[in-house]
Amino acid sequence: MHTLALTRAGHVWSCGYGLYGQTALQTLGQIVEPARVPGVERITLVSAGGNISLTVAADSRLWSWGDSLLCPHENDSEPGSDTQDAMHIPRALELASFGGFAVLSVSVGLWHSAAMMAAGELWTWGLGFNGCLGLSTLPLQQYTFYATQRVGAGAFAGAHVLVSACAIEHTFVLTDSGAVWTCGAGHTCALGHADMGACHVRTRIAQARSGGSRVVSVVAGSRASMAVTAEGVLYSWGTGALGHGSMHNAVRVPTAVTVTFVPGTSAGLTCSIPPGHCVSMCMGAHARLGAAAPQDRDSTNCVYQAMLIELFKRMATAGRSPGGAYLHMGEGLRRMVAVRLRVA
Repeated sequence: MHTLALTRAGHVWSCGYGLYGQTALQTLGQIVEPARVPGVERITLVSAGGNISLTVAADSRLWSWGDSLLCPHENDSEPGSDTQDAMHIPRALELASFGGFAVLSVSVGLWHSAAMMAAGELWTWGLGFNGCLGLSTLPLQQYTFYATQRVGAGAFAGAHVLVSACAIEHTFVLTDSGAVWTCGAGHTCALGHADMGACHVRTRIAQARSGGSRVVSVVAGSRASMAVTAEGVLYSWGTGALGHGSMHNAVRVPTAVTVTFVPGTSAGLTCSIPPGHCVSMCMGAHARLGAAAPQDRDSTNCVYQAMLIELFKRMATAGRSPGGAYLHMGEGLRRMVAVRLRVA
C-alpha cells in the first residue's frame, strides 16, 4: 500500500497509504505525492512490506517504522502502547540485536522479515506461521517474535546466505553454493518440495530439480516461485501463470520454462508481480556487459500478455538511439538487470 524511494544522496522518500505509519510522514492517511522521510540519513537500501518499512544505513544499522508488532525490537516482549503511538517515527536497531554483525540486506514479507548479515548469517522475526521464520529449534507454539532471531549456525550446510526472499507465509534462501532452501506454508506448492505440507525445518530443494546447476537468482511470490540458474535457464513452480502453458495446474517442483526467448538471450533476472501473471526479464547483448547493443525482452503471463508485450516494445524502442546512447525510458530497467547480472 506504499512506496519507498532511495536517492543517491542516501535520503528516503515515501508515498501511499500510511494506516500503520509505514510512510513515516506523521499521518495515517493517504500521501499522494512523495515526501522525504525525516530522521534517516545515509541510507543504502530500502524495503517496503505490507505494513512496515525497513532500511539499512551506511553504518549497517537497521531502521524501521510502521506496525510495531512487525518491526524488530531489542527484546521479545510485546510492544507497549507508547510504541504504537509512535509507529510513524523511524527507529534504529543497534548491531547488538544481530550478534554484533553488520546488516547487509533485508527482505520483507506480509507478516515477517529477514535480514542477511555481512558474515553470511540469516536473522528473522515477525509472525512465524507454518514455520516461515525457519526457527525449527524454537517451540512451535510460539508464533510471534518481536526480537530478531538467528537462524541457527550451520543451518544451510555451512554455506553463506546470499539472498533471502520473504513471501506471505514462506521464505526462500539462496546460498553462495548455489543452493535454494525454503520453509513455511506449502499449500500453494511454492516451496518446491513435491508436497503441499508446511515445512517448519529449513529444507534444501534438491539440486537435481534445477538440472544440477547452481541457482543465481530467486524470487518468492505469493503463490508462485521462480529461479534462474547460472546457465540462464528459468525455472518456476507453484500455482498460477508459470509459463508452462496453463495456469490451472499446480507445479510442485522446479520446472524449466521452455518459452523461446529473443534469439541470443537467456534469463538474467526474474521478478514477482501481483498474483495471476508473471514476467521474466531477459538480457543478452548489452553495452554494460561488454556487448554491442541491447536486446529486447520476453514475457509469460495470462490476462495482460498483449499489454505487456506492447509496453516492452516501447521500452526497447525508446531505450536505443542511432548513436548508441540511452534515453530515459527503460534506462532504470536496463541498469537494474545489468547490476544484478554482475552480482550473480
